[in-house]
Amino acid sequence: MKKILIAVVVLSCVLLCACREATSIGIIGGADEPASIMLDGCEGQVQSEISPVRVIKAGGEVYYDSGITNNVPRCGNLDGSLKKTVGAYELPQNDGESNFEPESDYFGYQSCTSITKDVLVDGNWVVFKKVTPVGDYKYCFKIKGTHPNAAKASEYIVFANTTDITFEQITKYFFSSQLQDHQLDIQVVHPNVYDEWGITMYAENVTPKGVTVCCEQFGGNLSGELQTGAAYTLEVFEDDKWVEVETKTGEPLVWNSIAYSIQKNELTKWDVNFEHIYNDLQPGTYRVGKNVMDFRAAGDYDQKTYYAEFKITG
Repeated sequence: MKKILIAVVVLSCVLLCACREATSIGIIGGADEPASIMLDGCEGQVQSEISPVRVIKAGGEVYYDSGITNNVPRCGNLDGSLKKTVGAYELPQNDGESNFEPESDYFGYQSCTSITKDVLVDGNWVVFKKVTPVGDYKYCFKIKGTHPNAAKASEYIVFANTTDITFEQITKYFFSSQLQDHQLDIQVVHPNVYDEWGITMYAENVTPKGVTVCCEQFGGNLSGELQTGAAYTLEVFEDDKWVEVETKTGEPLVWNSIAYSIQKNELTKWDVNFEHIYNDLQPGTYRVGKNVMDFRAAGDYDQKTYYAEFKITG
């Protein structure tokens, strides 16, 4: 209780001061449950708050507390046990470790999908989401604030080697076109700026002859089942715009009518082979586009296009 009161007093004092450049007030309290405040300049932004994030490490991967619960009936067996080994702001280094205390001797996780683990927290099974990849960072924390002219606050999960990061820096990291603003040595997850369907698309196994398109679905607001088809588009970035890559024949493509399901809270992959449709891709920046449907019934669906960008090097 004393720690909370101290934080409120400090924040009140700061808000009474004149607006100034972003200032770090620092961490208040102990290593396990500190209340931490940072203040951004008053030009279009409000104070940003920093707080710890629950994190576990399992199977060589880092998972963070997504805030989503999954209290479906389940067996009582754990797939792995956990123990607290580091402070609340720190990242565990070894499998079976966490940065928060267990609520009982029954402290561990159950494996649910390829990108999630469920952990019993405060009587609820909480979904912990995998972060891939995680660089060589020491700390993990949430930072919350308001972007200029934004109606609502935004919250980011940050992996870094320092907690002295301001919300203004995060804003520039995402939205500035200046190269030097992208040089922060951090990795950011931004759950409440996620796509409304919870979809992130990216490419793996890139060659001039094809790629693997990865579609990660997590959370989101869905009204039906997510589906996609066999069709895709291929574009190259030229003269500051995306241009459709010409096919070998120069003719429009005809696709089979096939529906592929996109599983919720899961990673779905498709191998895309360019060999029969396009010539080998030359060095450059490309993107594969896929139409995705939130399908409720025949003729009743919403549709969006997602892109997986990739580069071909010489």
